[in-house]
Amino acid sequence: MNARHNVPRVGRAVSYTMANVPIQVPPNRLRELREGRDLKPYDLAAKLRVDPSTIYRWERDGGIPDPLKLELAEFFGVTGAYLMGWPERVAA
Repeated sequence: MNARHNVPRVGRAVSYTMANVPIQVPPNRLRELREGRDLKPYDLAAKLRVDPSTIYRWERDGGIPDPLKLELAEFFGVTGAYLMGWPERVAA
């Protein structure tokens, strides 16, 4: 910060990255994948070793922890990009 003008220095403004921003899974994406496999929330919870209320919360707000995003993508046979809301669907 430039104390005199209270604005960030030019060199520091470019140092901010998206790495500090958590990427959310669209809430409907997990429900869509789960229902596509005819799974109930408690079935998916058992496979992931989490409480069923956790599945309901993830479907409501999309706040899936990063380590489980890859596990979910592999389980459903989709890419991480699709799970995150991008249009592609089939894993390579």
